[in-house]
Amino acid sequence: MFRLSAITDEISTGFERALDLIGEWGLEDVEIHTLWGTSVEALTSEQVTGLCDVLAERRLRVAALDSTAFLRCRLRGGPLPESWSKRFHSIAGDIDQHLTMLGRCLETARLLDAPLVRIFGFWGDGELHQHQTQHDQPIKSSVHGVFITHLSLWPVSLGPVSDRAVVGNF
Repeated sequence: MFRLSAITDEISTGFERALDLIGEWGLEDVEIHTLWGTSVEALTSEQVTGLCDVLAERRLRVAALDSTAFLRCRLRGGPLPESWSKRFHSIAGDIDQHLTMLGRCLETARLLDAPLVRIFGFWGDGELHQHQTQHDQPIKSSVHGVFITHLSLWPVSLGPVSDRAVVGNF
């Protein structure tokens, strides 16, 4: 059975307002990218607790956390891409910073019982098979029973992952 969800910050930049509208529309599931002026990867422990409370009050579930892990991230050296949008919050930095933020996002997903975390493909600067790196294992070992979905126009394979994770190209 499929369940319909909505991305909160695509409805309103006011998180609670977006949740109220989602409830009015009869939906029970949400996707979260940005709330309270920060991205889902950067939430503090107190904010995650507050998020749990806000969702429970409205009887809403998290269908997915819409992370920006690896969006505009280069696999190999070179200049870091500049921020391209003031409205769209995204992770900045090198691959190690993205891995750290992905780990935080996976922990938040676990606490929220969110079954999916969205990631992006790396910044396309060559064939991916040329860049199999020491970073393959941290991506695989970051998964704690949360499915990782991949959104990209550039096909990516992270190689075999544990049987508790699925990486798809959507």
